[in-house]
Amino acid sequence: MPAFRQWQTAAFREERRADAIPARWEGTVAGGVSGGVSRHARRLPLLSIVLLAGTLVALVVPGSAPGTPPPSTASFTAEDFSWHVTGDAGSSTVTIAKDGTVDFAYPTGASTHNADFSAGPAPSSCTQTAGTQSGMPPPLPGVPTAPGWSGTCTFDTPGTYTFHCDLHHFMQGTIVVVDPNATPPSTGGSTGTTGGSTGTTPPPPGSTGSTSTGPTPASGGSATHVRLRVAHAQRGIVLRGSVTTPAAKSRIDVVALVSSAALATRRPPRHARAVRVGERRLRSRTAGSTGFTVSLDAAARGALRRRHSLTVTLRVAVTPPGGHAVVRTVRVVVRRAL
Repeated sequence: MPAFRQWQTAAFREERRADAIPARWEGTVAGGVSGGVSRHARRLPLLSIVLLAGTLVALVVPGSAPGTPPPSTASFTAEDFSWHVTGDAGSSTVTIAKDGTVDFAYPTGASTHNADFSAGPAPSSCTQTAGTQSGMPPPLPGVPTAPGWSGTCTFDTPGTYTFHCDLHHFMQGTIVVVDPNATPPSTGGSTGTTGGSTGTTPPPPGSTGSTSTGPTPASGGSATHVRLRVAHAQRGIVLRGSVTTPAAKSRIDVVALVSSAALATRRPPRHARAVRVGERRLRSRTAGSTGFTVSLDAAARGALRRRHSLTVTLRVAVTPPGGHAVVRTVRVVVRRAL
């Protein structure tokens, strides 16, 4: 047993000798806990906090920018098969200031696309600047068109505007229009009432509080609901339908469009385009449903005789007095009369 204790003591001394700090470090590291090590150790937590705070500031400050106004312009590019913000293939939403403009283009590809706002509010105006024209926009162009077209739309009413391609409804984009001069709603903590009543939270821009399809802002801050009712299968050379108008004396523009490939008497054209084959303009007498008819022109009647059926795109634009145009489109298969 004494021999074992002598061996254990020797082993313990060897272990302490192995853990000993070299003499050249003793002044800076091992010169006592209260020496240089302790001072640096006390500074390390403070330094870590300062570095962490600087990192947080660098992350937060650029994204806040509460006083930065929204841009007045933006642009979308169509490709096969998606709409995306120009220069950012991963985004399909932009925010612009009231009275701003958005450019649309389909520069290259092997399909046909357009930008149709018929699912909700429509822009104040649109202009096609390049490519084959197919009626008064929006949609921009009037029907899905081959590559090479471009145009711009103006948005002078705050709200949320969505658009899609008529041929590929999954190709969608969103434009949020805000008024940079609008005063945000007050969030004061005192209600000033004794009954515990709270104020009504205002709806977000562009919201109408209705589930009806086709809402669009109108003059006076109200919302108009335009519904287009057209049979998807008709016979003869006269197309019929009805549209709900929000007010009396609303202007109704009806345009019938057919693909140039369907009208061709010989070899179809290399790039099909939309051709106007009928139009009608009228005004509603009262608010509510107004019926309309539009006759096909000679070229469409000839194609109908040859093909026995013809696909016609009806584009109906309703413009209430003092308001903005609301556009609805529908496709109709027309067959020869019996």
